[in-house]
Amino acid sequence: MKKVISLIIIVLLIAIIVISSICIYKELNEKKIRNEEYENIIMLFENVSESDENDFRNKNKSEADNLSSEEKVTSKSYNFDSIKNINSDVVGWIKIDGTKVNYPVMQNSNDSNYYLHRNIYKSYSSIGSIYVPNICNIKNADNIILYGHHIKDGSMFGSLTKYKSYNYFKEHKYIKLMTDESSFSDYEIMAIIVSNVEDFNYYGFTKAENQNQFNEYVRQCRSMSIFETGVQANYGDKLVTLVTCEYSQNNGRMILVAKKI
Repeated sequence: MKKVISLIIIVLLIAIIVISSICIYKELNEKKIRNEEYENIIMLFENVSESDENDFRNKNKSEADNLSSEEKVTSKSYNFDSIKNINSDVVGWIKIDGTKVNYPVMQNSNDSNYYLHRNIYKSYSSIGSIYVPNICNIKNADNIILYGHHIKDGSMFGSLTKYKSYNYFKEHKYIKLMTDESSFSDYEIMAIIVSNVEDFNYYGFTKAENQNQFNEYVRQCRSMSIFETGVQANYGDKLVTLVTCEYSQNNGRMILVAKKI
């Protein structure tokens, strides 16, 4: 009887190991596929090909080294139309230098959470996409809200929780957002907030009805910021709010609020 029990235990352990190995393989394979997909999308967006990259490196390196960072950004062209051709729901592009945040921004006019678990090709994706809720008119909003999953490897908005560190904030204080299909606008982070869906109505403010409403949102953001950033916003300024999950509390949210400069 003991031999039978031992055999059953061994079989169960082997089954657990096999199932776990399959799950790990599937997860790693999915990660590999989606990373390749986004790399291809980024190369298309940035007009980069292998030959272009080699030519730039071999022939123009000295010229590139002499450009300031501002001139490099200005001289770079982006192929936004090609990304729109993949999916007309693309409404922008977000980038934070020095992080993995470098993604198309999606918005579905019928379902705010359509891209919660869908990629740019509208296929299922466990990490979803960066997206704007349909209550937000990205062209004239006073505050553009962007949602993204908190992924452990730092993809999507997984790196946002690193902003709990003041030093990290100082090194990554600017957000680049493209919404006009031609160039990026810079936003400087004004507030870094750890809260939850009950305590902070970050999801309700996109267009100010008046100056008082705008000023109240800014006041609340600055008062809830985990440290002073030294950045102030005035009525008429444009804001962007980045939101992801934060796991130190129930329904926790990590929120960055930035001002267009």
